[in-house]
Amino acid sequence: MPETPFRDILAYAPESDEGFVAVEQAAALARESGGKIRVMRVLEPGSRLLRWSRRARDGQNLRDLLAEAELEQLEARVAPLRSEGIPIDVQVRWGTPWMELVYAVLRDGHDLVVKAAEGATRNKGLFFGSTALHLIRKCPCPVWVAHTPGKTAPKRVLAAVDPAAGDQRPDVARRVLRLATTVAGDDGEVQIASVWRAAGEMMLQGRMSRTDLADYVEAAREEAQTGLAEATACLGEPVPPERTHLVKGEPSDVLPALVDRLAPDLLVMGSLGRTGVRGLLIGDTAETLVRSVRCAVLVVKPPGFTSLLEQSSDPTASGADSV
Repeated sequence: MPETPFRDILAYAPESDEGFVAVEQAAALARESGGKIRVMRVLEPGSRLLRWSRRARDGQNLRDLLAEAELEQLEARVAPLRSEGIPIDVQVRWGTPWMELVYAVLRDGHDLVVKAAEGATRNKGLFFGSTALHLIRKCPCPVWVAHTPGKTAPKRVLAAVDPAAGDQRPDVARRVLRLATTVAGDDGEVQIASVWRAAGEMMLQGRMSRTDLADYVEAAREEAQTGLAEATACLGEPVPPERTHLVKGEPSDVLPALVDRLAPDLLVMGSLGRTGVRGLLIGDTAETLVRSVRCAVLVVKPPGFTSLLEQSSDPTASGADSV
């Protein structure tokens, strides 16, 4: 199997991830790549804790005692993985989880962040909580949101691409395709989905002849097909037609249905951050998708993506607030 590109993985391990889902998924990827893992837990101080933290106990404040207890718990849980020979270090920090994770990526150069989804929604999809959404919007490296402990790399991968001309979409599409293919490996399978539509088709009905409107819609389809063919050329070999899905409609409507039908282990998709404030949001379509699908999601950033936190200093860069 081709080596996965993830050799320096940051796994977020809050106490709520009782199944150690994120760490197990990181371990599966590290086994394939020969990479290393940092396991991070972030503790959020409340007002009551802040009051008690000012009181000394055996020469240590409450924050230190809590952090040491959490660190001991994590060390015990990663011990079996260490016994396999996987390099793992463990860190406990105080602060806001998504900010501490992004700062760690900026500071230490991790090439992937893994966290667990937070349960099921009413429609049986996964619940991507605020930490996941902040990471997807603002973390400069890829973000993998896992839903079950992954003992091996995913074998059924769906790559969702929008290779239309303009902005960074073709570059993102190629990144998504290459990464999906690498993660699936030689013994896995990659399906490719691209959604197209003819802008304003409904509004043009009755304002154009049926023939002209049909020609307009067909031209939009051909443009999408050409863009998809150009994007998949980066893979170096033709993709079988049965593994390519060029679907008409709105991505937020048709892609969740396609995910349900194809049942991939992992959906790989791109984010663009095209909302005027660079790196702030990933757009309605992408955010709707991560809230709607039922499988793990890997989100890839465009070339040159800049996190908002790069413009501010890391308040814990000195390590004074970590264990």
